Amino acid sequence: HHGSTPRHGIDATALNRTKSMATRYGLLALVLVQAQGLTAPPRRAKPRAPRANALVDAWRARSAADPRFAKKLALEAALACALQTAAEVQRRKSAFAREADYVVAGVLTALAGKLFASFQAAPSAAGAARPTNAFQRNLAFDQRISAVVRPTPRLFALGFVAAALGYGLTGLLSVLRDAVGAARAPPPPVNILGAAVYTGLFVAVVSNVTYQILQGLVEYRLLEPATTDAPKTRATLLFLGRAAR
Repeated sequence: HHGSTPRHGIDATALNRTKSMATRYGLLALVLVQAQGLTAPPRRAKPRAPRANALVDAWRARSAADPRFAKKLALEAALACALQTAAEVQRRKSAFAREADYVVAGVLTALAGKLFASFQAAPSAAGAARPTNAFQRNLAFDQRISAVVRPTPRLFALGFVAAALGYGLTGLLSVLRDAVGAARAPPPPVNILGAAVYTGLFVAVVSNVTYQILQGLVEYRLLEPATTDAPKTRATLLFLGRAAR
C-alpha cells in the first residue's frame, strides 16, 4: 500500500500534464482550422472626391471620342505658350529679358484660358452624360444648342478669374519692382474689373464658338475621316488649324 501511493501520484501528475497539453494544442488546432475558412477583408480604395471623379470621367469621355485628344491638348498648350511669348516679345522688344516676370504672368493667363476652353469644347463619347460639342454625331437640335450654351458660365468664370489674377499679378510685380528699386517705366493703368469681365465674355463666346467649330466640325467631322491613311498630312493640318485659330 505504501508503494502504491507514489505510483498513483505519478499517474495523476502525468494525467494532468496530458490534459493540459491536449487543451493547449487543441485550442491551437481549433484556431488554425477556423483561420482556414477566413479571409482578410479586402482593402477598399479611398473614394475620390466628386470633382476628381467628374474630371476623370470628362477626360475619359473625350479620350474615348478622340484617341489623339491628349496630343491635341498638348499641342494647344505649346501653341498658347509660343504665340503668347511671341506677342510679349513684340510688345516689350528690348525690355523683354528685364520684364520676364510680366511675361510669365501673361503666358500663364493665356495658357489657362486656352486649355480650359479647348478641353470644354472637345467632342466626347456617345455614352457621356452630356454632349460637349455641337458637331458630335447623332444629337438632337436642342442637344447641339446645349453643348454650346451650357458651359458658358464656367468659361466666363475661368476667363474672369484668369484675367483678374493675371492683371493683379502684374500690378503686384510692379509694386515689388518699385520696392526693390528696379527701374522700369510704369505700366499703363488697367481697369482690372473691366478687363476681367471682357476676358470672361471673350472666353465664353469667342473662344467657345471657335473651339466648337475647330474641334467638332473641322477636325472631328472633316479632317480626321479624310486623313485616316495620311498621318503626316493630318498632323500638319492639325497644327496649321490650331495655329490659325
